[in-house]
Amino acid sequence: MRNRPPGAGRPPLPPIEHVSVTAATPGLPAGAYRAGLKRCAQTGEWQAALQLLERLAAIYDSAPPHSPSYANAMLACRRGGVWPVALRLLTELQERGGRLDAFVASNAIAACEPAGRWEQALAILRALEVTEVPNTVCVNAAISACASAGRWREALALLEAMEAPNARSYSAAISACNRSGAWADALALFEALEQPPTEPTAPNAVLPDSYFRAPAA
Repeated sequence: MRNRPPGAGRPPLPPIEHVSVTAATPGLPAGAYRAGLKRCAQTGEWQAALQLLERLAAIYDSAPPHSPSYANAMLACRRGGVWPVALRLLTELQERGGRLDAFVASNAIAACEPAGRWEQALAILRALEVTEVPNTVCVNAAISACASAGRWREALALLEAMEAPNARSYSAAISACNRSGAWADALALFEALEQPPTEPTAPNAVLPDSYFRAPAA
């Protein structure tokens, strides 16, 4: 058997100018709508993404919604600057019995950042932990959400709970400290970031219950 290049056999994403046409056309296969959602996630065409989700809902009817499609729609909303719509999609997904996975959670948590909804970000992270260990992308997004709200203690708690934080983890935590005037902590993080890693980077972080409770002021 000859090796096929990555992506061989998969339908190509529709051209950007065809996404709106696909969204407005009923009766297409589910794969066409899912491909359109992937393209919307790249371009931020959130209105077309919502139309595509409606088309998929008509196909799946009473079946649980397709979580990756919701995640792509949420990413389209984020890139289109309508983070409240992304959070609304999370609620809709959960109400319809869809699965909360890392792709969905990371986009939902990132949508919390512009409004400083750090408590909701941590709640989503905690909900994800019921089914799987939050990956680095999810935890980094939660740290950024805490940073946007000036919750530097929570940001540091999340960072300390990570087995192998990366540069983005430290950058978000440093931002949280800078916004809150915790200069000594920010400097300590800079120094820690400059230290060479002692272990290979791990993709996941295990978060103890204590890190989801707000520390005393």
